[in-house]
Amino acid sequence: MAFMDRTERYVRTPLPDSVNVPVGLDLVLWLAVIFSPFVAFTVNGKVDDSNWMPALVTAGVSLLLLALLHAKAAMSWSNLSQAHRDEYRNGKLFQALPSTASRAVYEFELGRKGAIAHLSKEGVCFSPAATLAFDSSRMRMAARALRSARQDDPVYAVQWREIKQWEVHKDSDGPDYYRLTLADYGYICVRRPSKVEEEVELLDAVRSLGQTAVSLHCDLPY
Repeated sequence: MAFMDRTERYVRTPLPDSVNVPVGLDLVLWLAVIFSPFVAFTVNGKVDDSNWMPALVTAGVSLLLLALLHAKAAMSWSNLSQAHRDEYRNGKLFQALPSTASRAVYEFELGRKGAIAHLSKEGVCFSPAATLAFDSSRMRMAARALRSARQDDPVYAVQWREIKQWEVHKDSDGPDYYRLTLADYGYICVRRPSKVEEEVELLDAVRSLGQTAVSLHCDLPY
């Protein structure tokens, strides 16, 4: 169960449809540009270069429509409030919550077997299977996390005071991840939970137990 009953959801303010060019229409117009020579061949009745006018007209009209569609989308984007645009440029910020944790220690599985996040009032420790990337100065973090997995008393890889921001990211080419931005300008990337209920509880724990802000760069799939 999450830390408190609340209506707050980890989603950004929705964007109006007008800020996006319809994907299907965008694709059709680009295909018309690419295959415009075949329009000329069809009109000419043969494959030659005697009359490129049909191809030029097809490509020109398609490019003009693309320019108009993207200009309209850009204008709609510019008409949004600065705060609304910042949510999609820099992430939507969820500040720390009042401390209401009922336990001293919380443990979460991060998307795969053996990938564990261990949260306490002192800090957070990740198992080796949970980590995806970190800056060069955090090389010792992996060793500390590995030791913590072999001891009864965990060695915390990162203390809360070291974490400047806990960012939530989605990756189309790999596992979704958290990026922990650290006070010394370093970072740690770890896996996210696969179940949205667990992720909500984890993020609540970060904000309440750890008193750390969460920056949302993608919406949770409620």
